[in-house]
Amino acid sequence: MSINLSESIWTVICFLVLLIVLKKLLFDPLLRHMDARGARIASAQEALDRAEKEQRSAEEDKEAALERRRSDDEAALRTARDSLNARLAQERETARREAAAQRQEMQARFASAEPEEGFAETAESLARDLADQWLGRR
Repeated sequence: MSINLSESIWTVICFLVLLIVLKKLLFDPLLRHMDARGARIASAQEALDRAEKEQRSAEEDKEAALERRRSDDEAALRTARDSLNARLAQERETARREAAAQRQEMQARFASAEPEEGFAETAESLARDLADQWLGRR
């Protein structure tokens, strides 16, 4: 078993030729494809990061707008409640004054009123009717 030099050289030459052909036809296109895919993935990741950042910003803007609206609504509600309470207090005071005026008017009328004629007869008749109803005569 001896080493044949010419066969070894031809083996090395065939290996190198095969390596060059595979590099040109297989490895270079494969590397270009993988680099392009990596670039697409990186750009998609950047777009995703931008979209997430925009979404967070939009959510923060939405929360700020909701908080402003909530505070505006609370202020409007407070104003409406205060005006309603003031109006109710005014209405109560007006009703108290009217009731006091009516009470004074009724007291004056009662003090100046003379008993009506026939009041005793009417009272007696009513008492009799009431007694009859109570005793079950009717």
